[in-house]
Amino acid sequence: LVDVGGQRQLMQALKSHSDDVREVATGALWDLWFHEAGSQAFEMTTRAAARMERSEFDEALTELNEIIRRYPDFAEGWNRRATAYWMMGRFEESLSDCQKVLGLKPEHFGAWQGMARCQMHLGDFEGAVFSLSAAARIQPHDEGVTSLLRRCQKLLRRMPNSSSVRDERA
Repeated sequence: LVDVGGQRQLMQALKSHSDDVREVATGALWDLWFHEAGSQAFEMTTRAAARMERSEFDEALTELNEIIRRYPDFAEGWNRRATAYWMMGRFEESLSDCQKVLGLKPEHFGAWQGMARCQMHLGDFEGAVFSLSAAARIQPHDEGVTSLLRRCQKLLRRMPNSSSVRDERA
């Protein structure tokens, strides 16, 4: 699909007014991204995800570090490690990996959302608004994103000395 412009079409489908179209496009993008580095990277990522589900975080990190070592341009390897760090409460490391994902794949809505959640935990609500605004541009009909964005904007307005500079750049 990527070779024939399919990813671009799937990204456009995320903006559809149809829930079904958006759901299919989202699933197809995740599938595309998970398989992007080939079958071995996919299998390793799947094993790491299973370990994360069992809360075997040290083992999952070992696997994910190996994926990143072998496939440094595989955005989903970085994204899965960001998720593992998030699940462990290691928000700075998760945020750093989300930034790496976005350097490789700026349209990665999951990384934008993950980055926003890390920023919220770290008290960076301006950063969270910026990240959620980026996610909302990619998935404008995602109620979870738009709801969280509104909540962050509301919190930010209540904070003394806050500015909307980041929100305006988004």
